[in-house]
Amino acid sequence: MTIQQRILKDITHAIEHARKLKRWTVNGTIPEADIVTLSGGHGADFSSTIALQCGPVLGMSPLHIAEDIKHCLQEEYVQVQIAQPGFLYFTLSDAQWLSAIADIEHMGERYGVERKKREQILIECISAPLTQPLMLAQARNVYVADVLARVFERLGYRVIRECVLHDRGAQVEVLGESVMRKYLHAQGMNVPYSDDLFQGEYVGELARTMDLSMVKRTPLNKMEQAKAYVKTEALKTLNDQLHELCTDGMHLSCDSWILESELLNAERTEKIYKKLKSRDVVYEVQGTQWVRTSSYGDDKDREYDANSTDAVSAYVELHLLHDRGVERKVHRTISFLNDERHGYEKRLKALAQLFGTKMVHDTVRTQMVTFVQHGYDMRVIGRNGDGITLKEYIDEVGKDAARFFFVHYSYDEPVRIDMDLMKENSERNPLHALRAGYDRLTQLLAQAEKAEQAVAQTPITQSEKVLMHVVSRFSSVLEQCARTLTVHHLTQYGIDLLHVVNELLKECAEHQPMHARHTQLFRVTCTTFECLFEVLGLQKK
Repeated sequence: MTIQQRILKDITHAIEHARKLKRWTVNGTIPEADIVTLSGGHGADFSSTIALQCGPVLGMSPLHIAEDIKHCLQEEYVQVQIAQPGFLYFTLSDAQWLSAIADIEHMGERYGVERKKREQILIECISAPLTQPLMLAQARNVYVADVLARVFERLGYRVIRECVLHDRGAQVEVLGESVMRKYLHAQGMNVPYSDDLFQGEYVGELARTMDLSMVKRTPLNKMEQAKAYVKTEALKTLNDQLHELCTDGMHLSCDSWILESELLNAERTEKIYKKLKSRDVVYEVQGTQWVRTSSYGDDKDREYDANSTDAVSAYVELHLLHDRGVERKVHRTISFLNDERHGYEKRLKALAQLFGTKMVHDTVRTQMVTFVQHGYDMRVIGRNGDGITLKEYIDEVGKDAARFFFVHYSYDEPVRIDMDLMKENSERNPLHALRAGYDRLTQLLAQAEKAEQAVAQTPITQSEKVLMHVVSRFSSVLEQCARTLTVHHLTQYGIDLLHVVNELLKECAEHQPMHARHTQLFRVTCTTFECLFEVLGLQKK
């Protein structure tokens, strides 16, 4: 249990004790206490605004409530202060700090891991057409989704990482045509290749690596059959390549793979239509079916077309949401919308309510990422599949750098990422700095284990206390990421942790030799770094 959790628990007990003593008359639900780490405010270590939050519920002065809480606290603090208009300030003893650090040391690699929860969360890590490799433009959503899944798992939730692949529609036919024409062209046949076909280099690679010898032998009157075969084999190859990329290139293990062609089966279609009719949310106008999404917050009703080839149609989304909320009974789903799909947010939220399930559907809107190399903007998104693939990007900068820089920045604002910086082994590169700081600590600890160390007899210094503060924040940062559906707080936390440990190392080098308390602190810091790397999906070295 971290020191923040101890104080929260003590405040909760104090509130319960005050209620049993009938000091208060509760007119509602008392909110949960919150703790804020201070930087010297009132000379205290932590503060809480619980008295201010309870004021409206109890109909009492926050100062009076704070006095009652202080009176009922069970822990022995050096000092508990109350300040206008009702803040509680806590100053801890050295023994309390050292006990909390010992608890973290005891937790080891399970630091920040919470008890298992019943709630099941489905995170849509990938939603992409299967007509091309996963592109760099889609990478931000994939990496943010995976790290968020790791956060929820550490907090005890059952998490499903889902990959949805759109393998039907007009673009699939274009894929078959493109690969077949590339193959025939490579065989010396003079066949045209128009601009509306896929232009990416991967088309030629598919034509070279797939066994398409039967195409050359196919008579002209059966070329449509040959194209259907090429299309099927190309989709299968791209699917296999994506599985390999996820596992080996991105350290992403998807639990559920959904092919759109399998999702839209006749049995599910009939179930969905009957369900929508029974809830009176589908109607017909001049032979066209519509769903009443406007009644659930959408801008307008949406067409429900069973023959739609649009990969993001209401028809497809309803099948997907029925599979998740009705059939699998998922408690919560989280999907990511890049800047081109922000307009789908209201529609998706409305569609999720049509079946009357308790499933909560959250959408996360991400902004565009621009890449810079050698001082120039890179052309990330190309026409007809000729942009930069995610595999090419990973091969260029490395697996961990590819991941780190996408989750390092807040996803709700556009960002420019310097490709040259990503490959630079210097302190300017935050990923390199974090790893270098961790390596320095591990080497220091290895040396300390061989040397005899004195037991610290002096009070905890300010630098030590600051490091204890930051180390003890890890669980709170995880909870913040889960609450706000963000992950960039994790990398910023790592940078904060690196800064304060460097300050303590500097103090040790200038003023005093390392002693046993320092060794324990650095050991706990190493453990925290390791837990952070695990949540971020990064290798330690």
